[in-house]
Amino acid sequence: MTIATDIIARLGGTRAAAKLLDKPPSTVQSWKGSGFIPARYQSEILRRAQRAGIAMRASDLVGLDQPQPDGEHPTSFDNAPSSLSQKNAA
Repeated sequence: MTIATDIIARLGGTRAAAKLLDKPPSTVQSWKGSGFIPARYQSEILRRAQRAGIAMRASDLVGLDQPQPDGEHPTSFDNAPSSLSQKNAA
């Protein structure tokens, strides 16, 4: 399951999500096809989901809690380029 399909399912499916978000179903369907929800929509989704009583966190929208194929946590700098690791180590 992708981030987008998980979020859309939690919002009640494609049509229900589209109605809740005041977007055409084709827009929501495109998110499912790509596997992610573009950043420009994420804060609105979070606000509307919370108003509708749907439990959702910002990290759900970007997949921070999902395991990665290589077993690494997405915020790990263990495998980052050395310049990035050094910058964040300071």
